Amino acid sequence: MAPAANNARRVHFDLPLSPASTISSSGPRTPSTGPSYARHIIPLPAVSPDFPSINLPVYPPSPIFVPIYQPFYPLVPAPAPVPSQASLRPQVQVNLKLAAPGPGERALVDWDLWMRPSKASERRAGGAQAAAQRYAGLSSALLAEPATTPGVAQLTLSVAHPNFQWTIPVNARGEHVTVDDVLIALYDALQLPVRTAEWREAERARIDKAIAKSFRDRCRQVPGNMTPQAAEQLGVKRIDYLTTSRLFAGLEVANSECGAKYGEVDGVELRLQLRDV
Repeated sequence: MAPAANNARRVHFDLPLSPASTISSSGPRTPSTGPSYARHIIPLPAVSPDFPSINLPVYPPSPIFVPIYQPFYPLVPAPAPVPSQASLRPQVQVNLKLAAPGPGERALVDWDLWMRPSKASERRAGGAQAAAQRYAGLSSALLAEPATTPGVAQLTLSVAHPNFQWTIPVNARGEHVTVDDVLIALYDALQLPVRTAEWREAERARIDKAIAKSFRDRCRQVPGNMTPQAAEQLGVKRIDYLTTSRLFAGLEVANSECGAKYGEVDGVELRLQLRDV
C-alpha cells in the first residue's frame, strides 16, 4: 500500500511576490524581477552624449616642501686640549754667566782650561771698556749660583771634539748643581790621563803630533812648584787633546727632558764651547 503522502493534492497560487517575501533570514535581500518591481523603477532623464568642452588653466606643479626634523643639540664648549708630555717640560736655561755668547761676543767668564777654576776671571757685561775690566778670580756669590734655571740635582757636560766625544757627569754637592760644581767637574775630567785606546785613535786620526806638542807646552808652563820633568812623568792628559782650542767659551743646552712628573727635570746635557788661544 502506497503512502498517504502520495495521495495529497498540490495547490499552486499564482500571486505576485511582495518585497518582504524576498528577505531571507540568512542572506541579503535579492531584488525581484517581477512585474510589480518593474512598476517602481524611476526612469532617469535623457542625457546628451555631447558635453561642452571646458578649458581649465594649466599650472606648473608646485614644489612640495616636506619638513625635516632636525634634533636640537645645545652648544657645548669643546674641552681644552690636554697638553702633551713634551709641552709640560720646563725650559732649562744656562746661567747667564756661563752661557755661550752670541756671534762676535765673548763669554763673561775668562778661563784657560790649563788652569784651575780659581784662576778664572769674570768679565763685566756692558761696553768695550767695562768688558775689558777683570776681577781676580770668580766671586763666591757667582760660584754659589745655580748652573741652570730651574736648578737640577745632576746634569751631563759634553766636550765636543772633531775626533772624540767626552761626557762628564756632574752631581750637586748641595740642593742643586752650582757654577762651582760645573767648573770643578770639567777641570777634573780634563786632567785624567788618556787611555791606550784613545791614543791609538789619535794616531789613526793623525793628530798625535799636535797633541804631543800641546803636552810639552803645558808641561813647560805648569803652575806651582812642579817641574816640567815631573809634569811629563804624569803623561798625556785629556786637556792636551784640545790643543790650542782650550779657552772657555760658554755652555749651551744640548738636551733637556722632563721626568714622569711635572717639574721633575732630568737628562739635562750642557755642551762646552771652546775658542782658540
